[in-house]
Amino acid sequence: MADEIAIQITQVTKFYGSGTDSTRALHDISVAIRHNEFFTLLGPSGCGKTTLLRIIGGFEDFQNGEIILHGNSIKALPANKRPVNTVFQHYALFPHMSIRDNIGFGLKMLGKNAAEIRERTDEMLDLVKLTEYGHRRPAQLSGGQQQRVALARALAPAPRVVLLDEPLSALDLKLRQSMRHELRRIRESLGMTFIFVTHDQEEALTMSDRIAVMSEGELQQVGSPEDIYNNPANIFVADFIGQTNLIPGIVKATTADAAQCQLAGGQSIEVPLARQPTPNRGDTVKLSIRPEHMDICQPDSDSAQITGVLKEQVFLGTDMQFLIEIDDSILLMVRLQSTQDSLHRWNPGDQVGIRVNIGFVRLLTS
Repeated sequence: MADEIAIQITQVTKFYGSGTDSTRALHDISVAIRHNEFFTLLGPSGCGKTTLLRIIGGFEDFQNGEIILHGNSIKALPANKRPVNTVFQHYALFPHMSIRDNIGFGLKMLGKNAAEIRERTDEMLDLVKLTEYGHRRPAQLSGGQQQRVALARALAPAPRVVLLDEPLSALDLKLRQSMRHELRRIRESLGMTFIFVTHDQEEALTMSDRIAVMSEGELQQVGSPEDIYNNPANIFVADFIGQTNLIPGIVKATTADAAQCQLAGGQSIEVPLARQPTPNRGDTVKLSIRPEHMDICQPDSDSAQITGVLKEQVFLGTDMQFLIEIDDSILLMVRLQSTQDSLHRWNPGDQVGIRVNIGFVRLLTS
């Protein structure tokens, strides 16, 4: 049942306020989220991702549209009647209760008997690797441990969907990285649908089965991490996900397989059109080229597709970052692995050539 739809969101629109004072938070959102999928809502602050999550959870109403959960409308159901649980950004644990009582609280509210609560709580403590901490209070745990308790509490009643509202944002970098793997492990072991909200592109890319990129209350693109990164639908997605070079250009000629583009500085490059729409001759475009899809060579090399002047190089540990000016206003970022060759071969002021992996170049018009 890998392709079974867990949640079907259809044309959901949300306004705050009314009349001339109204603000549109979501516009015509339609997306299908699959059963047992780790689905991420990704976008900058204020893009509507948390509003959409709260609508799914029943904490916000909406003016238009429909939400179907496993074949049944949940639009009219209050939050406490939906088979959905939420892990909030700040965990919202009960400070006066033990970890065991925190995890069992939802089960108690559902009227489960003491033996069932104890058995399920033991299972959840084992799942999140906190078996020996059940007697402690939240204040006696680290941030990462508290996050796991909040997750266990949400999972204990066996909801069909788990909503996660930036649950890793309060953790330090190493703990966030560790918890990413834990969340995927737990989701895969339970076979539940996770809907995760974040503004962190790395989190989204490393954890998700699919990502929905949002901006100003609208969906920009939905796809796998690889598709979102390598085949951005528009300039916003290309610029928001990871790092990219957006080079202005004009389409000078097209064939069935490629487009000849003149860059703003006068240089030209041929771009294959596999997996992207064919532009028209004369179109103004931006070429999206990721820093890791370029290499540096001698400017007179036959493999040099673009030439320029090295302006700056920055050591980033595993990588070296090079800024290369290809005309008076355009700087390209090239990123290479840190090797003895990349560390010492080039110096600021050098004339250099750039080899482009043209199969990864995307022509964007919007």
